[in-house]
Amino acid sequence: MFFKKNNKLRGGRVVLLLILVITLISGSLVLGFYSNKLKINPLYDFMFRVERKLGKILGEPSLTEKLVKSINTTFVELRGHVFEIPHNDYINGGALAEWGKYLLIMTHSGDIFYLDESKGLLKTKISPPDSGIQGYMRVSKKVEYRNFSHKISKFRFNGIQFIKNNVLHGIAVSYTFFDEDKECYGTRVSWLPISLKVKTVLELSASKSDWEVVFDTSPCLALNPNWTALDGQMAGGRIVFLEPSTLVLGSGEYHLDGIHTYDVGIQSDETSYGKVIAIDLLNKESHIISKGHRNLQGLAIDNVGRLWATEHGVRGGDELNLIKEGFNYGWPVESLGTLYSGQRLPGQEHYGRHVINTPPVYAWLPSAGISSLTSISGVDESWDGDLLAGSLSSAEFGQSLFHIRIREERVVFVERIKLNKRVRFVSQYGKNKIAVWLDSNELVIFSISKYKNPLLEVNKLMSHKHGEVVSKRVMQVLNSCNECHSFNQNDHQKSPSLNGVFGRKIASTAYNGYSAGLLGLSGRWDAGRLRLFLKDPKAFSPGSTMPAIDINDDALLELVVDALRNINTAEKTHLTYN
Repeated sequence: MFFKKNNKLRGGRVVLLLILVITLISGSLVLGFYSNKLKINPLYDFMFRVERKLGKILGEPSLTEKLVKSINTTFVELRGHVFEIPHNDYINGGALAEWGKYLLIMTHSGDIFYLDESKGLLKTKISPPDSGIQGYMRVSKKVEYRNFSHKISKFRFNGIQFIKNNVLHGIAVSYTFFDEDKECYGTRVSWLPISLKVKTVLELSASKSDWEVVFDTSPCLALNPNWTALDGQMAGGRIVFLEPSTLVLGSGEYHLDGIHTYDVGIQSDETSYGKVIAIDLLNKESHIISKGHRNLQGLAIDNVGRLWATEHGVRGGDELNLIKEGFNYGWPVESLGTLYSGQRLPGQEHYGRHVINTPPVYAWLPSAGISSLTSISGVDESWDGDLLAGSLSSAEFGQSLFHIRIREERVVFVERIKLNKRVRFVSQYGKNKIAVWLDSNELVIFSISKYKNPLLEVNKLMSHKHGEVVSKRVMQVLNSCNECHSFNQNDHQKSPSLNGVFGRKIASTAYNGYSAGLLGLSGRWDAGRLRLFLKDPKAFSPGSTMPAIDINDDALLELVVDALRNINTAEKTHLTYN
């Protein structure tokens, strides 16, 4: 009786513990959902972290780790490793840059970290310049501004570049700046000069006062009573460096487009908004390169020196533009997008056309929420010289990387690489890695590798076991199989893949052309079933569309079955390429 009671007591404790764990997990999920829905961003971020910690305690990989473990693209395989981004209170915003072997990570609030792949993200001793956010918060509480729509999460740092050459050594950052005295805002670029004695980011220490202002947009903008008071998510703010001393800034229009509220002067040469701007870091002089832009989210210089930009459209019309001196790209006069109601843009002369000013080289319809842009060099011959863009939007159209091939100023293809996560920033990192910042407050480092040919691997194995002459005969059979069947993992589009066929349930892949005979069979493919099927497919399964491969030599048939037994890369968990 004692043991029975004790077992009952122990069982009760286990049940209570399970209830406690379920309650904690459920509570975190509910709080996370409502904090996101109500835009309580710091709480949402906290709940994200709680969920991740619980997963780690339980020994479970995160959803992101599962998604990015191995991704098939057309030409290469991406293998991702996930790092958590600390202290980025509002989840989105920020930028990436390289300093030597280190990746710099600048958060929404301007904090700068560096990546140590063995330790994670570590904070630098670099204090960001003062953005004036505290002054904005004080001003927003004044009586005259209390009824304005203030969204502090849209007040962001947007770009960072480390620059070192014969004339410059330092860090440039761009961010929304608020002038408390004048009660107005704009985009600012500041420069942190670095002594040549400082060799790595680990050695650098800097205060707010060490930064120099090199550029402010003009005019300084008053808080808006008719929309978001300061719509920093439309600031653009991406930067890229052009040798020997030019910093290029993509200046957004803060939603002051003449549609949602007044037009800040996007088509005017007298304002800095809706422009691509060149800033000389040596003499602080600047000029407008191009105009007619909306929300510039990415800037990149390709391997032949051309300047490219990505920008958000409205409902449709996200753009990839080749930026040229003096060109006008049309916004808000024309666009390949519409209002979110589906109606044509006010004042648009040619509905659904872009014929007056310079059209985009490529446009995403529906919108992908196209974000940052990077050029690819030295990674792999199949990607070198191409562009890579991130995207936000929905999982249906965005939340992907877009691999873009350009030839003679024309887009050859745009390959979508689905991540099912909002991509805020993407940058090449080192010689063969891609760094991707996700809005889930995670940094993914993708290594790039070529696909291994399973047939080459099995050829080596058969040659070692049976000699080159025998192996050659086996490979002749397998190559004939390869005309219809793939040997890549999970590639069942044309016919069932032969990668991992040994031990697999009969007619169990995603291939949708199985005969009724095969669908009616149970069991798994073993040596006996494979032998019978290969020798006479129609006898094994009446109605099979598999043609006979005419192997009359039983010894050769045994060797082919043995080869199939050894073609299995199932330990590599691939996502289906899309």
